[in-house]
Amino acid sequence: MQTPQHYATTSNAEPVLPCTATTVVGTFVALGSSNKYRFERLVAAVLTICEDLPKPVLIQGIQVPVAELPASVAAVEFIGHEQYQALLGSARLVICHAGAGTMLAALRAGAPVIAMARLGELREAADDHQLELAREFSSLGLIKVARDAQELRQAAFELQDSVRLASWSTRSQALVETVAEKLRPSECADRPLKIALVASSGGHLTELRELARAYDKYEHFFVVSKFVGESPEMNNRTSVFPTEERDWRVLITGFQVLRLFRRERPDIVLSTGSGSALPAIVLGKLLFGTQVIFVESIARVRFPSPAGRVAYLFADHFIYQWPLLARFFPDGQLVGRFSVSPSSARVGRKRRPKNAAVQLFQLNLRRLSRWFRTSSASRRESESPSST
Repeated sequence: MQTPQHYATTSNAEPVLPCTATTVVGTFVALGSSNKYRFERLVAAVLTICEDLPKPVLIQGIQVPVAELPASVAAVEFIGHEQYQALLGSARLVICHAGAGTMLAALRAGAPVIAMARLGELREAADDHQLELAREFSSLGLIKVARDAQELRQAAFELQDSVRLASWSTRSQALVETVAEKLRPSECADRPLKIALVASSGGHLTELRELARAYDKYEHFFVVSKFVGESPEMNNRTSVFPTEERDWRVLITGFQVLRLFRRERPDIVLSTGSGSALPAIVLGKLLFGTQVIFVESIARVRFPSPAGRVAYLFADHFIYQWPLLARFFPDGQLVGRFSVSPSSARVGRKRRPKNAAVQLFQLNLRRLSRWFRTSSASRRESESPSST
């Protein structure tokens, strides 16, 4: 039997576990969609205690060669959206990196979750934002957190008798309503509103798609950083520009975004950050006069993302989800999903006044944006056939 290339197999060269939309697993291990950062620590911990986990075990997103796996373990590098949701819906236990999108999806599916945070000092991520989010979710009783194989075994033992929840609300309703409110005043009288939905693939895209009820009635298209298995609503309306916000290739992405925006002429850029977010926000605002709505990722608990820091200067509406970020975004809007833990309430409640230079920059930016929108509308009117 020929072995599919995307399966890690046992020494007998037979696929351990077929991965289809109907696959049922005992333990689903999700490492996320990032190719830039490896997470060998979590893989090693799972393989160490695999005999104590509900079987079979499927590891998704493995990025290092695995010469031999135990008979009850399989690994697959890529899983499509529908398969991914089906696996979350069937697993008795989900073990994952502490990425916002992964944890929210698992909780929404009703699965018991154990998360291990990627650490910046071990070069498993750019910084420790996963550690901060995992602590908050743990303090709210949503997940269990493990740092090594021993803690992972203990957490799995404590969850072994857990029953699956029918569903779990990610409490995004208030966020959806807020974004919908921002979109309504922007509706154009002369033509349908068009929205550019911009986010990196993975957690940022998951958070963006949670807002679908706010934008799905308008014409829209997606800009993502890589192909991750499009869901049906993304078919034939997605542009893929592979880059990262800390990568020099963001300049190439800027040129690609410029060409796309010249063709599509979006009225609004709605973004949850990273990837192509900065080129879309900056070029959309400066060259096309688009309005910008930016939602800082729920993964950012104590400190803003690099994209969020820049987007704040250009955004017409800036939304953040944890109160600790108020000191960085004094003119932003807090839309929280959860009750604030004591650790979050103690720090950073005092807002920092906005720098006068920043205020002047934003004032001139708003004037420039209004001028672009007015001139663009006049140009469209002059190009339209005159009525006889």
